[in-house]
Parts: sequence; structure tokens; C-alpha cells
Amino acid sequence: VWMLMDWKKDYQNKIMTPEAAIALIKPGEGLVISEASTPDVLISTLAANKERFKGNRVFNVINLSDMKLAHEDMKGHFEYSTIFSSASVREDINMCHAHHIPAHFHGVPGLLGDTVPCDVAVLAMTPPDSEGYCSLSLGVDYSIKAAKIARLVIAECNDQLPYTFGNSRIHV
Repeated sequence: VWMLMDWKKDYQNKIMTPEAAIALIKPGEGLVISEASTPDVLISTLAANKERFKGNRVFNVINLSDMKLAHEDMKGHFEYSTIFSSASVREDINMCHAHHIPAHFHGVPGLLGDTVPCDVAVLAMTPPDSEGYCSLSLGVDYSIKAAKIARLVIAECNDQLPYTFGNSRIHV
């Protein structure tokens, strides 16, 4: 019972506004953003507060919604890179506002930390289960490695995401 209550208190202490969470990111740090379960609120908050950032590198594999951090007005604040030039970033890549990294999807975890700096993992995940584990949901890809090697993990909890098992769970 003590352990059960302990993680709940820890979880409550970690809950904060998106603005407070992004304030923990230092200028120049590398951000790795999850892909299949995209943290849209955090991405929008980063874009809206771009003046707080300088030279921060951003990486994610594919974004199916508008990747605001890749746009021209983010220059100097965020430098966006991806291995997949989806419709949401293709024009930004063509206009040299974003970068394409030639790589195979299965090789992405090996890029993290070296070719792709991973100081901060910006993820979407489920709320915790009864044991205090959150699921990365559809982000059963490079997100778990990003969470393990990052100095800081910022997670957007979304109760609409499906809970998945396997190597996709993170304890609060």
C-alpha cells in the first residue's frame, strides 16, 4: 500500500502546465518528439513561446499534423530535422527551414544521442495505470530510448491514447 501511494504523490508533484514544463528546457538543448502519439499541446506551446529558445534542435520521425517548429518563423529558435518528409514538413524542407536526415526507420534509436541530440524527450503517453506505469501508446518506436537517455522527459498525458504493453511503459 505504501508503494501505491508513493507513486501517486510523485505523479501529483510532477503535474504542471505546458508553459511550466517547457520552461525547464535550456537554450541549445536537443529535443526528441514522439511521432505516432504526437504531443500537440506541447508542440503548440513551444511554438507560441519561441522567444524563450535559441538554437534548440528538434527531431521527430513523422508528424501528420502541422509541425509548427519547422516553419520559417522558428529560425534561430528551433532547428527541425526528420527522416520522413511528410506533407506537414515537406515545404519547410524544400525551403531549407527544416532538414531531412537520410536514414532507415529501424536505425533511428541508434541516431539518438550522437547524430541527433536528445537532452529532452517530449512525449505523449497515457495517464498512469494502477501500478504507476504510463504507456507510450502508439509510440513503440524510438520514444522509449529517448526517454531513457534524456536529461528531462516532458510528457503530455492523453486519456484518449490506447494503452500498449511491451517495451512501451514508463513509471512515473
